[in-house]
Amino acid sequence: MRAIVYARVSAEAQEREGTSLDAQEHACLDYAKSAGWTVTGIFRDVASGGSLERPGIEQARRAVRDGACEVLIAYAVDRLAREANYIGVLLDEAEQADVRLEFVPEDFDQTATGQFILAARVLVAEIEEGARA
Repeated sequence: MRAIVYARVSAEAQEREGTSLDAQEHACLDYAKSAGWTVTGIFRDVASGGSLERPGIEQARRAVRDGACEVLIAYAVDRLAREANYIGVLLDEAEQADVRLEFVPEDFDQTATGQFILAARVLVAEIEEGARA
């Protein structure tokens, strides 16, 4: 399967403090390799997850819509976005394109329980974003 990788940090300081783009990318590439997937694109942003107006996520969304992949891998759900509505948009776009969203340390299966856990994780990300503001 073809996969794309998306990595995001919110600021240059975060890049230096540990959750670097390189570390996220490396973990996603290892994840893809262990699954036997071919990575065909890597997209990155240094921007807040409180908006979908970011060059990297826009490119990743275009790749999903254009059928350029079957899997989108991000290190964690809060790397895609930190707003529940935006995660909903991304989930819907992926579902419409028959693309799987995969997260390195988090497995959200398609059961009701898995989707509930995903929704809870999204709300935690949104709360964390609000606490930083």
